[in-house]
Amino acid sequence: MEVEAILLAQTKTGESNLKLSLLSRENGYTIAYKKNGKKLSDKAQPDLFDTAIIHLETGSQGKTFFVKDYTPLKRRDKIPKDYHRFHTACRFTKLLSINGIWLEDSHHTYCLTEQSLDAFNNSTHSDITYLKSLYLLIRQEGYPVREAWQQTLSSTQRKNLQYFLSQPLEKLNNIPVETVSPIIKSLEHWTRYETSLQISD
Repeated sequence: MEVEAILLAQTKTGESNLKLSLLSRENGYTIAYKKNGKKLSDKAQPDLFDTAIIHLETGSQGKTFFVKDYTPLKRRDKIPKDYHRFHTACRFTKLLSINGIWLEDSHHTYCLTEQSLDAFNNSTHSDITYLKSLYLLIRQEGYPVREAWQQTLSSTQRKNLQYFLSQPLEKLNNIPVETVSPIIKSLEHWTRYETSLQISD
């Protein structure tokens, strides 16, 4: 099976394997394993936040996927160069990994994830990128984030949020983090207690 997928996370399992958390349009959230052999060139080694064409094979029992071939299409290599940007992008992809098997619309989730990671890679304001991405994901999942959560914000916060959501990221680079952080914390808190989505502390 060949899929175009985004690499959300990778963890070592034992001495010679990588566990890859993948998101594709067709199959949604998928776990695959790759042996750390020397068959793949350096350019073909999985890198966090990649969009790649991946050839997957099933194991003998047909329930586990293994990576036979990995061809990167897009590398988002600016994200790891800034700690806060990297940490924030990982927070979003971790949320997707935790909730991936329950997310209903794999096509729209894939498109949102691709746009979000492109924004993390190209924008200097990772907090607003995260806020927008989380908001859109929650709304996509059908939760009344606008009707219910927004009403818990102060009038100033609601006004700021509407501005953040309506403007392109390049116009928001000078927004102070202190203005964004309380809104993010409020949205995460509401999500934990009012939805089935899981967000790590």
